[in-house]
Amino acid sequence: MTLRMTVNKDVPTFPLHTVIMPGGKLELQIFEQRYLEMIKQCLKEQRSFLVVLIKSGAEVGDTPDIYSSGVLVTIVDFYQLKNGLLGIQIQAAEKVRIETTSIAAGGLMLAETDALAPEIDVVLPDEYFELAELLRQLIMHPSIDKLHLLIDYESAVCVSSRLVEWLPLEREVKQELFELSDPLSRLERIDEEVQRMQGYLDA
Repeated sequence: MTLRMTVNKDVPTFPLHTVIMPGGKLELQIFEQRYLEMIKQCLKEQRSFLVVLIKSGAEVGDTPDIYSSGVLVTIVDFYQLKNGLLGIQIQAAEKVRIETTSIAAGGLMLAETDALAPEIDVVLPDEYFELAELLRQLIMHPSIDKLHLLIDYESAVCVSSRLVEWLPLEREVKQELFELSDPLSRLERIDEEVQRMQGYLDA
């Protein structure tokens, strides 16, 4: 049974074609006026906003169709990019279930959310040692290395979460993995996906 934690109303929402798990970091480029205003308010009020995967539609322009669960994030850094646009780095905190959405003046999506219970962590089983090694290789990529992620390679939650973010999986698969509440079940699914990818490459 899903534990109902806390309810938040009118949560500013940023639909993306990206899945981020609790503890993860992501860099974003902000240029639409609705999101510039959202970031300004979130910084002023030290408030979180919601990141959710787009089911259909685009990140820019009209309101897309989104999935029913996402993650609350906080802004940990902001800066001007070389192209003059605003860049931010966000860090994900807790998963939430989206109950309802509405559109505010200016086109910003707002959501009413229920917080979901944190996952219960366990020590990474020996059978998934190779997945931890794969993660060690992934985070050496410059685009990931610059995020300065703190990785606990003995944590089933941490290893499975970071692999969801950085493995080249279909977005729908990432969302399915995001929605799992058991890190061991997630690791099992990830292992299946990795073996499938390796089989395709070896064929």
